[in-house]
Amino acid sequence: MKQCGCNITGAPIVVKDNASGLRVYDLTSPGPPVLRSLGIADVASRHPLDFNITHQNLVSTYTLKQLLDIVTYLKSPETPVNIRLEELF
Repeated sequence: MKQCGCNITGAPIVVKDNASGLRVYDLTSPGPPVLRSLGIADVASRHPLDFNITHQNLVSTYTLKQLLDIVTYLKSPETPVNIRLEELF
């Protein structure tokens, strides 16, 4: 995939894929994945890769807070829930 002439290589995680464009997590950035939005016209090519995107020390690249944030995100509902401040206390 290309964005502004840059390649997003590896195996980006597709979050949204429809006629208007793509939203992917770019795993090539240092640190946590970066969410990128791409228009369909910006995508030069797409093809599946035959390798595992994780490496042995993947967990060591994140802080404990970042890992907990990832778990919280993965366990969260797809549709955001509106909560008033009064409901928390």
